[in-house]
Amino acid sequence: MKKYFSDLVDSRDNRGLRHTLVDIVVMSIYAVLCGYTDTENMAFFMKLQMAPIYYYGQSFYFSA
Repeated sequence: MKKYFSDLVDSRDNRGLRHTLVDIVVMSIYAVLCGYTDTENMAFFMKLQMAPIYYYGQSFYFSA
């Protein structure tokens, strides 16, 4: 799924960026598919999921 969103332009300021825009978009889609409907719960879901993703490497979870 990551390859479909890799062409998105990230216009955020570079200071303080932790995650790529593509990772945020893909994790948002996963959160909605898991039933999270508001931003607070989606952020909670992402915090729970980001640790294993960065531990094992992004390509482990986001490979096409």
